[in-house]
Amino acid sequence: MSTRTADASPLRPVGPHLVIAPGEAIRGPFAESLAALPVDTRTLVVLTPAGDAAAVLRGELSEIARIAKERDVTELVLAAPGLAAAGSDGPRPAELLADVLGLTVVAPDGAIALLPDGTLKTKASWWRCAPAQPSTRLGDTWPEPQALSQERPVVTEIAGGYWITTSPSDRPPGVVGDAGAGANTMTVVVGSSQAPTVHRDRLAEIVGPLAGERAQVVLSAPWAAPAPLYDMTARLTAHLGEEVLVSLGLPMPAGSDGRFAAFRSLGLQGGFAAVYLDADGNPAWEPYLTKLTASRERRRVVPVGWRRPFPGATCVGPAVFEAFPGWELEAVPCGLWLRQVPKEGTAKDRNVRFRAADHRLPVLVVGAAGRTLPADIWENVGELLSRLPRQESEPLGLMLRGTADTASREAARRTARAFDLKLPAPGAKPDTAAAGHRPSPPRSAPGDGC
Repeated sequence: MSTRTADASPLRPVGPHLVIAPGEAIRGPFAESLAALPVDTRTLVVLTPAGDAAAVLRGELSEIARIAKERDVTELVLAAPGLAAAGSDGPRPAELLADVLGLTVVAPDGAIALLPDGTLKTKASWWRCAPAQPSTRLGDTWPEPQALSQERPVVTEIAGGYWITTSPSDRPPGVVGDAGAGANTMTVVVGSSQAPTVHRDRLAEIVGPLAGERAQVVLSAPWAAPAPLYDMTARLTAHLGEEVLVSLGLPMPAGSDGRFAAFRSLGLQGGFAAVYLDADGNPAWEPYLTKLTASRERRRVVPVGWRRPFPGATCVGPAVFEAFPGWELEAVPCGLWLRQVPKEGTAKDRNVRFRAADHRLPVLVVGAAGRTLPADIWENVGELLSRLPRQESEPLGLMLRGTADTASREAARRTARAFDLKLPAPGAKPDTAAAGHRPSPPRSAPGDGC
């Protein structure tokens, strides 16, 4: 639980990172440098530019620890000046934190600066402090400098653009070769199931000359988690100096050949639908959140394309719909997120938006971290599920977030049985694969606006 006072600087998520600073401080050059800070799904970075950051950090440690646990990170980078400074007769503060949190902490032993290229520099040194282990000196820069791979990604031309990967094959897997986002676009499909991403700087170097005068670059990394996808997007946007569209899953021209027949009725504005792929590159399931955009002015990705979860769904915000009184339904990369309408002034649980999709099936996430999941909502949840267009063979996972008592969990299990949902433990992947599942034509109305 946070112990921050009312007038203290807030701990706020900015993309995949956490920053202790008032909103007006996260603008201009700082925001541009922050956008360049590399993303690693195994690492949570906390920056502390506010003058009262030390006190806020102490009060927010339990919240930071909770977020780190939910994201399943292995390393916590606390960019707080002097946190790893050696004590005169005792351990470094970062060492104590590592022992208390049970998590490796990376911190500096002096003042730090966030450079325009997204690196964190100290005049002293960064230290890696693992629980109950001797600390390791890392040098004056984080992330640790690493040379770009000498192996350049291979570029393969496909129907609507290019496939860029470090694990090339004789031909693009599955339906990757048929990807496209429509006229006046260049689709860039990145990675494979074995190597989901490429180095963001390599990607920018390659795409820049290829883009030429084409109207719009559409980036797709159908096997990558949201955080590294957004990281590549930020670097590409900065390099090109123009807007980049992001396709969640593989973009497909509407009404293409028989392999995409199940998706012909999408009709999304912008000329393309999207589909997640299995390990062999074949269509798995159609995301509800399909398209985002990133620009240097916004300095973040925002939803611009989605399909309505059920006919007649009322849109109340970008990719957000009315569910039932006090609750709303949001299209997120892993499926759908049913949560209480956020109260004014309360922290929002944004971690669900960074949850990687299970390419075997979409997941309905119910609840939000730090909120109670009451037992009396499950009748409403059942009514909502009855409106979601699903064939009998279409799998759907269920995941609970927040605090649920025994009655609420039992009601959730009954709902899962009634609607044939796969109910994983909180934070776990669904335990039942949709082997051989092929999606049926969607019956919901897609939309690029409310």
